Amino acid sequence: EFRRVLFRSDSATSCNKISGCLLKEGYSVSCFQDPGDALNALYEKGADLIILDDIIPVLNGFKVLKKLKEKGEIRSIPVIFISSLREIKEKSRAISLGADDCIVRPVNEHELRARSRSLIRINALKNEILNRERLVSIGRLAGGVAHEINNPLTGVIAKIGRAHV
Repeated sequence: EFRRVLFRSDSATSCNKISGCLLKEGYSVSCFQDPGDALNALYEKGADLIILDDIIPVLNGFKVLKKLKEKGEIRSIPVIFISSLREIKEKSRAISLGADDCIVRPVNEHELRARSRSLIRINALKNEILNRERLVSIGRLAGGVAHEINNPLTGVIAKIGRAHV
């Protein structure tokens, strides 16, 4: 199963480490330094997971996270926030802004792969549930429409039957 991960960092070293780790899991990883390029890629190609680096000049991970969660189409993509800040307050801030998970540096490859797998699986299950709920709603609507059409037809058919007798 092909999974696409988008990673935003200003460090080529960090990008190589994260990409290498997730490539072992079979993911396609796209790294971006420019937040505009990252958002454009999300809109054009989508992603199954977003990974954000916290400390980036100009538009840091917290600001990017806030922007991501404001955009309707990409709001539901799970986000892992990678932080150099070990303070609970900073991790809580990332979670309160909409991150689904927060990993503190140095990143452990096994932890990153496990958390990535879990978030992608949870999101896929959530989407499946939403699709099933939509199908149930469509089924109920179709049943209601059929009932509304059937009632007058029953009367018409009954009158036609009496007219031929």
